Amino acid sequence: MTNLWQHIISIAHAADFNVQGIKFANPDKGGTYEGLLGIVNTVIGVVLDVAGIIAIIFTIYSGILYLTTAGNPDNVKKALNGLIYGGIGIAVIVLSRFIVQTVMNYALTIAK
Repeated sequence: MTNLWQHIISIAHAADFNVQGIKFANPDKGGTYEGLLGIVNTVIGVVLDVAGIIAIIFTIYSGILYLTTAGNPDNVKKALNGLIYGGIGIAVIVLSRFIVQTVMNYALTIAK
């Protein structure tokens, strides 16, 4: 597995994917991500942010739907399923963010 990451990093360095003037924040080390790793980190971060916003909106919508069911069993079931799936979605997104950050830190360690 380590050889695969080293190969990917060496390809990125050989192709020189650094974009002048663009630096991506690295919250762990106070420095910056640059080049291919920075672009990948930024794209994944934006996708996870959008997915998180959608999951939160879906959960809020399901909560409002639950509050306004007026005892209708079909709507109650629909709202509870929405709350469950929204909660699972938020948990998966948080776990995905953790996994992406761990992989990025590992890739940066190999790159140096």
